[in-house]
Amino acid sequence: MSEESDKTDNSRVLMSKKIIAWKLFQFVVFIVCVTGFTLQAKNFFTHFFTYPTIISTEVRNIEELERPAYTFCYTSQFKRTKYCKAYPDHCMTPENMTEFCKEKWYYCRRDTDKENFKIPKPEYLNYENYVRRNNTKELCQDVPPIVNETNGIQVHYIQTRSKFGKSRFLVYPCFSKHLRLEGHSPASVANLKKRTSVSMEYLTIDAGQDEMFDSSARPGILFALHSPYEPVNPYLKGALMKPGRSYQVHIQLKEENRLKYPYKTDCMNYLEIWEANNRTGPRSKEMCIQHCQIEYSMWCRKCEWGIFMYKDVEKMCEMDKGTEKCHIMNGTQKERYAERQRCIDSCKTECVKRTYSFSVEERTNIPTVDDKEGKDYIDVDVFLDEPEIFVYSHKPQYMDVEAFSYIGGFMGCWLGISIWAFAHNIGNVLSSVVAYVKKGCRRKTEESSPSALSI
Repeated sequence: MSEESDKTDNSRVLMSKKIIAWKLFQFVVFIVCVTGFTLQAKNFFTHFFTYPTIISTEVRNIEELERPAYTFCYTSQFKRTKYCKAYPDHCMTPENMTEFCKEKWYYCRRDTDKENFKIPKPEYLNYENYVRRNNTKELCQDVPPIVNETNGIQVHYIQTRSKFGKSRFLVYPCFSKHLRLEGHSPASVANLKKRTSVSMEYLTIDAGQDEMFDSSARPGILFALHSPYEPVNPYLKGALMKPGRSYQVHIQLKEENRLKYPYKTDCMNYLEIWEANNRTGPRSKEMCIQHCQIEYSMWCRKCEWGIFMYKDVEKMCEMDKGTEKCHIMNGTQKERYAERQRCIDSCKTECVKRTYSFSVEERTNIPTVDDKEGKDYIDVDVFLDEPEIFVYSHKPQYMDVEAFSYIGGFMGCWLGISIWAFAHNIGNVLSSVVAYVKKGCRRKTEESSPSALSI
């Protein structure tokens, strides 16, 4: 009897050790699972709260389109006749007028007074040495080059580097259509419904060859197509168009949709702000930056400097003297300069930024009865080949509800292992309880048997 009892006790001790070891193992598994879940959840939320985005692309058909702006600049800064009238001693009559008119027919076609015909002397072609801001406007080309459409034409002045010296700047007049840099007018909208190929604009341009300042220069027009809300420098980003030719300009459209803060694509809805401010203020990031530049320049130099397109040449800083004053800074100047930088930094990218790119196809010569008359003009046909736009959209990588899905997935992965382990442990405990109950029942049966009573 004692031997059987010892075996039972040993069995109980062994069972207890197994249970303790199993529980210890399960506890370790549970801690590992909870630690893994915590680390993975932490990494996920760290990434989640950087507000990541994904980019989706689509080609979208459009029924309306804000017309792009067209900007034209003459290749010649000054009108020959105006210059020679202002500086008669700088000009001369060609020695052999007949030969000159044969070679440069466009100079002579409209000028009937051959005796008083003048062109600048070669030594005065570097006019930047003596022509200053105060008389630039009077000497510039003043007639809009678009001859078949004069309504809504704006003139701006563009500074570009001189061919005579990289540190020197010249001012050129440029003419724009559909430009909306400032003012209360919304952009002009074209209706594209039920169209495939759309002719957006047909322009006839006078190249102004007879007013070329430098007779050896290449006559023509520099053309740029761009957003109506952004300035442009056709001398840097324009296409040269020659007199007597026709051109097809093909528009390609792209649009980028960004998300506001706290997403990394932090942006600004300039059109919304423009409407809220009674249709005043900039409508693009570039114009926002230029407003900051103008405000600082007017305070520092009492004139405008450092922008692309000037509306009033009289407000421009004197050529080559725009940077003289503000380099030596005292306390006030440093603070104003810091304000300028903060202003520029606040100019965020547009939430909806539409890009107008273009390609130019040169066609045949312009047909005309008078060949020389036709050679003075440039025909430009602007096409949108397909009424569609390629759209890049930044979208949240995770929606709020998706965060719970990811966390649920982590819990299912990590805690599932631990739950399985505890379920297995519960099964072992139940088996032990059942075995213990059966053993107790056996003892009671043995105690109540006849042999036990006889003893």
